[in-house]
Amino acid sequence: MMILEDNKLADYIKDYPALLNFLDRLGVKLGFRDNTIKQVCEQYNLEVKFVIDLMMLIINRDEFNPNYLDNYAVINTVKYLKNSHQSYEFDYLPEIESLINRLAELERNRELDCKLLMMYFKEYKDDFIKHINYE
Repeated sequence: MMILEDNKLADYIKDYPALLNFLDRLGVKLGFRDNTIKQVCEQYNLEVKFVIDLMMLIINRDEFNPNYLDNYAVINTVKYLKNSHQSYEFDYLPEIESLINRLAELERNRELDCKLLMMYFKEYKDDFIKHINYE
């Protein structure tokens, strides 16, 4: 599959909804309408080829060559990683914690299991946050 900069970004999102999280991590917000990949990249000051290569990673990992990343400014990768970290810290981890709490409410007869799960999760969460702060 080939991703072309002159194609509408929305067409790719329609076929590959996982691209929405990716775009959010690049700082691209919904509302790009019928704009092409190139137009959206210009609007958000993103390197077109970088965006296309990472879209390929999400759409088809088998065709992705990680050596291409050496061709891009480090700031692109750093921005993406920082936004990914924020997404995990403020969206995903709280959601998981909420689900564990909900499970504990629903499975009162498994209180010990739920407490152990929460202890494990909190330790994981603490380690994860230490890791992303280190990066």
